[in-house]
Amino acid sequence: MEVQLSDRSTRRFLSRERLIGSSIALVFLVSLLFVALRWFERAVTFHPVRYSPGNAWTLPAGVEDVWFTTADGLRLHGWFFPARSTPPIATVIFLHGNDGNISNVGWVGERLATRGLDVLLFDYRGYGRSDGQVEDELGVLC
Repeated sequence: MEVQLSDRSTRRFLSRERLIGSSIALVFLVSLLFVALRWFERAVTFHPVRYSPGNAWTLPAGVEDVWFTTADGLRLHGWFFPARSTPPIATVIFLHGNDGNISNVGWVGERLATRGLDVLLFDYRGYGRSDGQVEDELGVLC
């Protein structure tokens, strides 16, 4: 015995099938977009430049190499520029951004120090002479 569906129930069945297919496609596309955006964010966000000896790594005059340890035991490297006047007006902690390392912004420390500020420049984990690797924003913050 063959059961024949009415025209109306056939249309209802096909529209339900389309809805399910469209929902699956939408979930797949949204997931693919999310993965692609995370990959793109990683590709454009972190550009660490590791230490390589040379003129850029010559410690500026009157500047002190400093090291400190993170909560998870990694050593971070920085330069401390004491104010050229005493007492210092304030202390500035300068973060160089997502590219390069402290050798690119040593001039900022020198200029601020001549204006009476103590300045600490340091490299994030994985940048310059600092230990570790940066994987994501949390790795930069911790």
